[in-house]
Amino acid sequence: MKANPLIAVCAALFVMAIAVQNVAYAQQAQLEEIMVTAEKREQSLQDVPASVYAFSESYIEDARIDNANQLIAHIPGMHLAPFTRIQALPSIRGAHSGEDGPGLDQPVIMFVDDVFKGRVTDWDLALFDVERIEVLRGPQGTLFGRNAVGGLINVVTKKPTEDTRAVVQAGTGNFNLIDVKGVVSAPMSEDVFGSIAFSSQTREGFTRNPTTGNKIDSIDKQSAKVQLRFVPSDDRETLWQTEFLRDTGFGFHRDYLGATPSSPEFNGYVPDSNPETSHNSNDGGVDRSAFGTSLVIDRKTDFGQFKSISAYFEDEAKLAPTDVFGSPLKDLFVEYQWYELDQFSQEFRLSGEDSLDGKLDWVIGAYYLTIDHTRDRTFGLDLPLGTYLGDIFPGADAPQMFTALMNVKTDSISAFAQGTYSLSDRFRVTLGGRYTSDDKEGQNTQYGDVFIFSVGDFSLPIQDSWSKFTPRVTFEADFGDDVMLYATYSEGFKSGGFIHWGLDTAEDHLVPLNQETAKNMEIGLRSMLMDNRVSLNLTAYSVEYTDLQVSQLVGTIMVQTNAGKAEADGIDLEINAAITENLTAWLNYSYFDGTYTGIQFTGNEMVTPPKAYTAGMSYVKALSDGGEMRFRLDVQHKDEYFQDPANEPGITNDLDSIINASITYAMNSQWEFSLWVKNLRDERAMNYLNDTSPFMLSLDQMMNGEVSLAANYIPPMTWGLSARFSFE
Repeated sequence: MKANPLIAVCAALFVMAIAVQNVAYAQQAQLEEIMVTAEKREQSLQDVPASVYAFSESYIEDARIDNANQLIAHIPGMHLAPFTRIQALPSIRGAHSGEDGPGLDQPVIMFVDDVFKGRVTDWDLALFDVERIEVLRGPQGTLFGRNAVGGLINVVTKKPTEDTRAVVQAGTGNFNLIDVKGVVSAPMSEDVFGSIAFSSQTREGFTRNPTTGNKIDSIDKQSAKVQLRFVPSDDRETLWQTEFLRDTGFGFHRDYLGATPSSPEFNGYVPDSNPETSHNSNDGGVDRSAFGTSLVIDRKTDFGQFKSISAYFEDEAKLAPTDVFGSPLKDLFVEYQWYELDQFSQEFRLSGEDSLDGKLDWVIGAYYLTIDHTRDRTFGLDLPLGTYLGDIFPGADAPQMFTALMNVKTDSISAFAQGTYSLSDRFRVTLGGRYTSDDKEGQNTQYGDVFIFSVGDFSLPIQDSWSKFTPRVTFEADFGDDVMLYATYSEGFKSGGFIHWGLDTAEDHLVPLNQETAKNMEIGLRSMLMDNRVSLNLTAYSVEYTDLQVSQLVGTIMVQTNAGKAEADGIDLEINAAITENLTAWLNYSYFDGTYTGIQFTGNEMVTPPKAYTAGMSYVKALSDGGEMRFRLDVQHKDEYFQDPANEPGITNDLDSIINASITYAMNSQWEFSLWVKNLRDERAMNYLNDTSPFMLSLDQMMNGEVSLAANYIPPMTWGLSARFSFE
């Protein structure tokens, strides 16, 4: 029986309320203050007039958040769909895109140490030695700029300081997990500090492929980061960072679900609906290398605090032949893919605090980004007779090949400014705006003999530009020292672009999609209650999207289109409580009601869970030998929601109360030993689905309402043991 998330939320609130009412009988406890930079300046999370949630260093470590997929599970209103090992499609507040080609962008982006990470491959990162992760929901068009129409993730890693610090962690677990991480940070001279961080994770696959006899979905990922920080004086600082990532994970499962194919070429194959097996004709896998470097210069000047952020990033990957349908038939539908990306960005920022007699905090800046992105997608197709497509296309049972090659260079330049003025001790107003201009140009090339996809061989130049001014207005009011109310109007912008492949004619590929915009209104409450023992943050929002870029099935191919308009309303709720000095609890809840209102998909639901929550508790027990025991439990739930704007029946996702737990014994200030488990109930929820019926089933089967699907599942229950040594 599935848990009702609303009942669970109410129960959690009730338990918290009872516990807090009795907190007077416990020792004095207070919540840890979390500092964030969501407004491009350091503030307490409770002072930020926006829908922001932050994961602290201790939360990230105790929850064992190692990658983006694990992070997304802790964000109630966010969705991340992995199509392959190098293609993940994010969405927040209904802002979603099904296209991952070089010619289009994503509506949810990521920044790592102030460096833009906006491509679908950027979500495959290793998280270690992280200071905090900030989740900014809603349009962030003023301070963060392009493409953040749904929101963004801001990752802040630890910097080297004058304090010597060394951490080594090693662990093992089921599926032969080997996980080793470490960092060394120390002063190199009086004013130079350095650090080296590394991580290595290997694990055998948790899915068996009876067709090839291999285990797939393995992990083999290594990363490293080197930092040098030069601080010659209190008003001058320079930080250099460089990072490397190598990923050679083997296999990617696509489980066949639905009706048994009637075509005799399947030799009586019957889908087993078993998430532990995947009858792929090809195992798949990835071979990826990424490198990045950045230079951050901070200077205190007579005009304000000056900051320059220069960053370069390159990424290259090859996708091994991947069966995207989960079919045991060799070469029915196989994808080969490689991409190369080179990115450079430069930001100049000047900011000040307490100007105009302490009444004005301000920031102005300029930003430049250039991305050169090339991707080659080659499809091999050998349709069986007795299927819908195999029967309507003569010669379909002969092997076919088709290649779509696209290169796009994106140049984006913008200028921004924002100021917060104190009208009185209790009231403040914030005005901000950003002007962005994007230009995209490149070449779109297609060739091959797959008749379903091909419109004839061509190689055409593509070019267009888009621009937008995105404002923000916020009013804040303090009620006492611990309660703040705010109201905001803001806008977001995602530039237009070009569709990689799949349109009716070659000339159609020259026609760009319109830019996408979002207009957001929200009111919020930020409160710290009961002597800093309880924080309660509540946001209600209403957002209107125009020219939303979404996926649409055209014939047998899913392509991008402008859906027209969409409207969404929702609520974000976060509660944290220090119930006693030893016991803390938290609840994050998201309610979303969004529908498409334009010509396309009118009345359909948007791609975001209607109700979702994460809740948990942490208990610390001091021991007589000077050590301590830490117990942690959390649960993640997302109601069923459609995966695409078409709201195709059966193409849905959910998380049915995923439970994670850990026990840690801290022997002293240096040694820790942990036992952890993720997905304790072994729930195999699906996080990506696509309809494969025309390729797998006959016309009669489809006319009778039968369907076939290709599914990707979340990992099964995993557990492990780890030891951690730290010296600080």
